[in-house]
Amino acid sequence: MLIKKLLKESSQEIDQIVEDKLEKYLVLLCKWNKTRNLVSRNLSRVELAKHIYDCICLMPLLDDKPIIDIGTGAGLPGIIVNIMDENKSVTLIEPNKKKISFLLHIQADMGLKNLIIKEERLEDAVFNSEGTIVTRAFTEPNKFIQLLEKKNIKNNRIIMMVSEDIKILNPNWQTVYTTSEAEQVLEKKRGFLNISRNKN
Repeated sequence: MLIKKLLKESSQEIDQIVEDKLEKYLVLLCKWNKTRNLVSRNLSRVELAKHIYDCICLMPLLDDKPIIDIGTGAGLPGIIVNIMDENKSVTLIEPNKKKISFLLHIQADMGLKNLIIKEERLEDAVFNSEGTIVTRAFTEPNKFIQLLEKKNIKNNRIIMMVSEDIKILNPNWQTVYTTSEAEQVLEKKRGFLNISRNKN
């Protein structure tokens, strides 16, 4: 049980039902990834489990607001957030049809509720102004902010899962970098870039 092994090395406390769902997601991800290239076809089951654990470590940063996962791909981190907290509203935004097929299969197979899947590009997406925008491996932070500049984003929190602290060059935005617990367990640099609009 790869997820269980990773969790034993962390401070995360997860009940057995959620742990079983995470393991099931890992099984399905491995199966589909062989033919759909959802993440990277060369990744082993152990490496995919580490991707899942990386997303689990996002949970302490989230509040009760809805989640909008941009460029979710195989559902990382949005699917993981929904599995961890089935009451949290999560919207997945992904333009790739093959990945959308996988996400819809996961939703149906695992009975995930409060999950909205949208096949669309970021440029076409409409945001709930109170939601928390999250993204992982979508694009580099400055380009991401450039894309968001055209959106009506005032009260949204933005959390980017990154491997280092990156300065946002646009003066309209401010950032705070926090280290992820995954850094110790996975023994590689992992953290979160918390981005928000300047109030002035």
